[in-house]
Amino acid sequence: MRSAPSPSCARRGGRGAAQGRAYDWAVQNATAVAQSFTGYAFPDEEFPERMRYRDQVMADNTAWWLAHTNCRILLASNNGHVAYTSDNPQEFPEPVGAFLRKKLGRKYVSVGLTFNEGSLNALPDFTARQPQKYAVDPAPAGHNEHTLDQVRHRDFALDQRPPRPGPGSTPPAPPVPTACTGPTRIKRPPWAAPTT
Repeated sequence: MRSAPSPSCARRGGRGAAQGRAYDWAVQNATAVAQSFTGYAFPDEEFPERMRYRDQVMADNTAWWLAHTNCRILLASNNGHVAYTSDNPQEFPEPVGAFLRKKLGRKYVSVGLTFNEGSLNALPDFTARQPQKYAVDPAPAGHNEHTLDQVRHRDFALDQRPPRPGPGSTPPAPPVPTACTGPTRIKRPPWAAPTT
């Protein structure tokens, strides 16, 4: 992840401070390049560890950016990257969102998007360059998308974070299956991913 500070958010200071910030950003950008090469150096049989490393350094870089600006950050990615837990821990042991949640606590909020039925564009596999259109059948009963499709509004936001513990609070509900589709079409049904 490579970022440059926004002029409206960069910290203020004198010439020495500006030179120090420029140096810090140069080192950080060089670090990000080195991290990319390190990630690609993992052998294919260590794919889960490569993904753990990738997501860890993405979180580290995002947290570094946050610490070196006075801005809020919007990290845009697919649901699987920004979630608090992995929907596929065998291949993707710990997503960026899990690392950011550990670093930032409740200051980190993951926002996911989903839909009940329709179509999506995705790559047929990891080597493809051209996306294809895939049909998505309606979700089965008991899945988030099926339940949310019963709401009369077409578009809406729903905060699914559990309430803070306190007097009168109820324990969190058990996890409910939710669709998770990334940039490639996975060979499993999209409704097979339980999330919390």
